Amino acid sequence: MSKADYLAMRWLNDEFLSERSLAEPDGRPLHAYRCTDAELAALTSRLTEAGIAGASAERHLAALFCLFTAEWWRRRYDGSAWGWEPVFHDLGTDYDWQTASALTTRGLAFWKRDLRRSAHGREFLLTLVLEGGLPLGLLAAGKGRLTDHLRRVLGELDRLGPDAELGRRLSEQHAHVLPASFRRPEVHALIGELLAAVLCRRDGIPASVPAADAVAWLDANAPRWRDELPLPVDDDAARGLLAGLIRETVALRSRAPGLNALVGRILVNDGAAWRPMLAFTMDGILSRGGPVPLEALPGTATRARLRAAGDLEGLVPSPLALLQAEGADRKEWRVEPLSAARRMVAWPLEAPAALSLRVDGAHRVHVRVARRRTGGAAAARLRRRGR
Repeated sequence: MSKADYLAMRWLNDEFLSERSLAEPDGRPLHAYRCTDAELAALTSRLTEAGIAGASAERHLAALFCLFTAEWWRRRYDGSAWGWEPVFHDLGTDYDWQTASALTTRGLAFWKRDLRRSAHGREFLLTLVLEGGLPLGLLAAGKGRLTDHLRRVLGELDRLGPDAELGRRLSEQHAHVLPASFRRPEVHALIGELLAAVLCRRDGIPASVPAADAVAWLDANAPRWRDELPLPVDDDAARGLLAGLIRETVALRSRAPGLNALVGRILVNDGAAWRPMLAFTMDGILSRGGPVPLEALPGTATRARLRAAGDLEGLVPSPLALLQAEGADRKEWRVEPLSAARRMVAWPLEAPAALSLRVDGAHRVHVRVARRRTGGAAAARLRRRGR
């Protein structure tokens, strides 16, 4: 162990972790440590004095590098071209990919955090971007357009389930409403992480708590709830945005939206090409005259299961949703999605998709999903988004 790495170890153990009553990292995301201005200045000084070139084998210097890079993204990124170069520049040295990847790998191991992987391989820079959380500069610049975007994506994600990867895809689909500086894969990934975490936190709030009181309830019953989210808690704009999202999620829970379509056809960019997918929307209320012929159900039925049918059933063999009649007249049915409805399915754009309602595992009512938007209630939604 070099002297520089020893001093880095002492600072991490005796000052940074000790200040948080920790003997070692506990595996939380780096943004959740809430690094202070003074701490960032101290770790920056240690890195610049040590020189990070060739420091890839130094465990504690690598840990400082990961923390510095995550904080650099959160505090200093302004929407310009993203890369390693400005991080290395602020540390007084030239960018070197081998050094960056080695420091990231070793540093993440110290913090007990995983290296992200995608279809393209290991994502060193993206991992540290996500560790830092949404950048302050972008939050200040985006303001109303960002808030509108988050609410739009949140409404769709609420129907599909709190999945960060699905949130990222939905954010990409609606990217056209964002300022240009936001239209980056890293930002979409952060938005997915944020909204999935907000929905998970919402699910812990009792149903009796109204939207206006949701933040106060969390503050009283889970005082550190903000630490779980990739947003800075010491910034007024971020705190206001987060409070608005929490209130919105609670309001969404009580709205029970009417369902005009059960399946949406969307195009998803997986990094290599645009792929046609089916996305299920199965959380809300079905009425007569809607996408499901409810009048065809047996007269005594009050419960049914919605399943994929035809060729689609081979890809989705499990039930998609449960239906429960809301009143004695059975004019409205509540739809509760099951786990199979919370993931998208690769499906050719021109291929027909079919669903069926099943009562007591026997009686079936077929629900056909149109290939293209026809204006009918059962038509699938088709959304195309450019890059």
